[in-house]
Amino acid sequence: MTISNAINNIQFTSVNIVTFTSNGTYTPPSNLLWCQVECMGGGGGSAGCVAPGSNQVAGGSNGASGSYTKKVYDRSALTPSVTVTIGGGGAGGAAGANNGVAGGNTTFLGMTANGGGGGLTSAAGATSAAAGGTANAPSGGDVNITGNSGYLYNAAFSGGFVFPMLVASTTPSILGGSNQGAPLAGVLYGGGASGANRWNPGNTGSQAGAAGAAGIVIVTEFLAS
Repeated sequence: MTISNAINNIQFTSVNIVTFTSNGTYTPPSNLLWCQVECMGGGGGSAGCVAPGSNQVAGGSNGASGSYTKKVYDRSALTPSVTVTIGGGGAGGAAGANNGVAGGNTTFLGMTANGGGGGLTSAAGATSAAAGGTANAPSGGDVNITGNSGYLYNAAFSGGFVFPMLVASTTPSILGGSNQGAPLAGVLYGGGASGANRWNPGNTGSQAGAAGAAGIVIVTEFLAS
């Protein structure tokens, strides 16, 4: 079946999708008319935390999700080929007072989907808090969407109970959902990881954070016969 764009009288007969989950080179086929390119940056790693003392809490916040950008390219803009760079997921902070690492940037021509910031760690104490990783804006697309900031860590210890601990899920991206539990690695593409959390009595040791999810590039090709 031939589908026609009546305004420009451009016809394509098929659609093909090419994905990159690691660095590579995109070479357009000879019958390409135009393509839509989507870029997702890497998610930030979450923070680790120190071991809490008696009747103390400690924790780390989530990494931010990567940003997203989308653009339509005519065939002539892609000649002869395009270098594709995929942003890796940021590493989780090691056990102890260690912040998470920011996710890497994903690039395609003039598009840059920046990675999400790493989560921050907190000191141990009767109350403990740490801001989530910072979301960064993308650039160069027809559509540019900033990622989600990492969920903060905020907890207090009172009467033998810890409340609240807001690090219970990964930070979702446009292409990645959210899971329960902590710490957890980023989900699917561009998700930020969930942070560590400890309380005493209960969980007395230090704890490491988790890694964010890597980015992706999706090229949707509109092809002539």
